[in-house]
Amino acid sequence: MDIIKKILDNRYVAGAICALMALVVIIPIIGSILKSGVDCDSAYYLCMAERIVDGYIPYIDLSLGYTPLWLYIEAGYKLLFHIPNGIYWPYLILFYAFQIAGAYFLYRLARSMDIKKSVALFAGWLYLLMSHWMQGNAVLLEIPCMTFCILACWLVIEYKDKDWYHYLWIGALAACSFLVKQYGLGTFALCLYMMLFISKCNWKQFVAFVVGYMLPILICIILFGDAFIQHVLLNGYGTQSAEIAGYDTSFIYKMRSMLGVLNYFCYLACPVVYIGWLFAPLAYRQRRVPQLVFAYCGILGYSLVFYFSGGGLHYFQNLLPFAVLLVAELLHITKDTKWKYVMYVMVAWVVLVSGYKTYHNRVYKQYIKGTQRIEQQALAYEVRRYVKEERLFVVHGGLYHLYFTADVMPPNLKTIGYSFGPLGLNERAAGEQIHSADWVIRFSLDYDFESFFTDSLKNELEQYPAISLRDSAILLHKMH
Repeated sequence: MDIIKKILDNRYVAGAICALMALVVIIPIIGSILKSGVDCDSAYYLCMAERIVDGYIPYIDLSLGYTPLWLYIEAGYKLLFHIPNGIYWPYLILFYAFQIAGAYFLYRLARSMDIKKSVALFAGWLYLLMSHWMQGNAVLLEIPCMTFCILACWLVIEYKDKDWYHYLWIGALAACSFLVKQYGLGTFALCLYMMLFISKCNWKQFVAFVVGYMLPILICIILFGDAFIQHVLLNGYGTQSAEIAGYDTSFIYKMRSMLGVLNYFCYLACPVVYIGWLFAPLAYRQRRVPQLVFAYCGILGYSLVFYFSGGGLHYFQNLLPFAVLLVAELLHITKDTKWKYVMYVMVAWVVLVSGYKTYHNRVYKQYIKGTQRIEQQALAYEVRRYVKEERLFVVHGGLYHLYFTADVMPPNLKTIGYSFGPLGLNERAAGEQIHSADWVIRFSLDYDFESFFTDSLKNELEQYPAISLRDSAILLHKMH
């Protein structure tokens, strides 16, 4: 160990290791910007941003089931840099700026919790490495949502000795997490925990934070009216929509499913979560129980996401900052004990697994061998040959990118619009889209996932003439 320490103390060796670690997380980002295809959810958000630029108002003349902040950030970015419709890679640059900012804020949060600088830097690096393979290579809402969350948590500690009015704007920043995606509501609870048990804020700071948190939300309600509440909080996503789609929505099933996905996250991504609680006595002796509990509150609290949504990898992004923070906390409290070797083995396993998943599943499969972006662009070109200024309904999620890449719009923008998937559409809404569209595009084969596309709708659609694309794998129906 002394030999290793001497090697690491050499500034040239340390510099080389830092450069190598930087390359490890930069290479996947560059590969993604150059080669990533458009995810179906990404297409949804980007189309919303483009419609906002066109003058459509969310919730009022544009059906939207999410809070609007990220969409307005994308819209402002598009206007600032004059990005043409249907061009994806510039938004990846914006997205990765938020991801890197999140890693930096996580580093600052760890430092504000008195974690050693080298460990805090490692935590920021690990966050970037792990985030990438958890669909952190697609423009989705989870990462900007958690970037605002991490920022707010850090500032709660950073300004604990400042005047109370600073917590007004800190509360507003915390609200930005919710205004990116509804699940960001967890940021409010985490900040309150931190103010109570770690920062030990006074009552004026508490009140200022709550007022600051509520103000941006009240502004949205004033701007968008009751439609904001109906679309954002009362849309029934994952509950009523899941029941209509035929999923089991009982409380017991939901809880079992949630715990199953949480276990999958721990097993797949960060097994340190399994053993972290065993270090509670050590944390108690070092007076760091509140910090340990905070990490677990983030992991367990954000696992409630799985009560409403499935086990998609991108939902792991909500838990990830706190899992990484737990790793950093355990490295900190075990540094002078024999348990540090256990932690070294566990952390090495996390790094190796994440490195494999990032470089094999993303860099090799998608960026080196994959041709998804080229294929999407080619299909968009084919569709644009037929669909001009008309309305297109995309049945299957695997083709959903066409709304963005082909720059076409769906029918019924105000009431249904870009809704898709079994939790976004039912048979009635899908039928309304089919009847209102000028064109309908679908896969020729059936997929159980799109449960709304029933045999009745399929049989009705097959009465209309179709253009075969991609060796008849895709059918483009002319409706009028």
